[in-house]
Amino acid sequence: MKLSTLTAQRENLKLEIAANVKSLANEIRAGKITRAEADKKIGELRSRKNQLDKKIALFNKPKGDEKRSGGARLTNADFIKAAAEKRSLTLAGNGAVNQVKEIIKAIVNDDSLLNEFRYYYGANSETNIPVLSPRPAVPAGAAEGASGIADDSTAAMGVTALKPIAFVSILPVTLEALKLNSIDIESELNSIFDEAFREAMHTGALTGDGAAIASGSGNKMKGLFTAAAANTAGQTTLTGSTPTLAELAKLAITVRAKKERFEIVVSPSIYAAILADTSTNESTKIYKESLIRDKEIEGVKVRIDADAPSATSTGSVEVVAAPLGRYAMGVASEIIIDPIKVKGDTKTYFQAAMFFTGAPILDGDVYSLVVA
Repeated sequence: MKLSTLTAQRENLKLEIAANVKSLANEIRAGKITRAEADKKIGELRSRKNQLDKKIALFNKPKGDEKRSGGARLTNADFIKAAAEKRSLTLAGNGAVNQVKEIIKAIVNDDSLLNEFRYYYGANSETNIPVLSPRPAVPAGAAEGASGIADDSTAAMGVTALKPIAFVSILPVTLEALKLNSIDIESELNSIFDEAFREAMHTGALTGDGAAIASGSGNKMKGLFTAAAANTAGQTTLTGSTPTLAELAKLAITVRAKKERFEIVVSPSIYAAILADTSTNESTKIYKESLIRDKEIEGVKVRIDADAPSATSTGSVEVVAAPLGRYAMGVASEIIIDPIKVKGDTKTYFQAAMFFTGAPILDGDVYSLVVA
């Protein structure tokens, strides 16, 4: 296959990726597919592009005795002669340079937690979620022909309001990087900013302290760990600075009896401290084996999340158990990227913005282990 054909295929694939990113975003908003399914489709297209990049790179690879720019190719005889004369040979800048045609990004924390949340899409200034809490009291039996039965005074209708917050990221790119680079940076911007905004969602959903989110006076999400601190009914005070396996098991038993599926979320360091429990009773041994082998305790999944807080000071929330499907994310827009030029500045500033927020639908859903 000709190099020109491969290059044309790569350019067409870039356009296809860009078009799919937009169409898949619309399908996510419409609830036709999940975020994970969309990521898989985009990943497959990018994999095809990487394969084309590799094939194109092979065309640029020097062949056999092909001369490098600046001089002839060094032969084995040259090296043998140099060794006999006890002198050295250097490339003196004439060596070939292999330019990798993809951006290698730094490894980020796992954000699969986001796949468990409930999403509300739409260009709305506010999303109101109707909430029945508490529910009607348990009905009592009534005699035949009874009258004068009292109304229920327990149930109450309320609203959990989500007011989207503007999250903004600005990436300066030099003129040289844009025009002289071996990769098309602009085609990578969607994936670069996508990871940044996902991380903002992820950390905000765990540790955001936007307690005033409903009133619109804050600019932070409402995190599970901070919401748990406000839910005093669901708090358990620890006997030490970190949980024991028995305390973790008690929390798991509490939420295991609930109708919704709960997950326990904990940071790597707190998880390691739990496993360091030195108790020798049989239940501790079984719990420890279950955690190590299945990442479960009493049938409740334990999720290790690097963005979960790991503080062990007084009042710190160290472990949270919550029905993740009842954490609400209100997303009012997809990523908007604007290139900005400044007079006298050769850099282009790519400003990306996205409007979203998140909060537990009910704080009472969240149970936690807290340092005394």
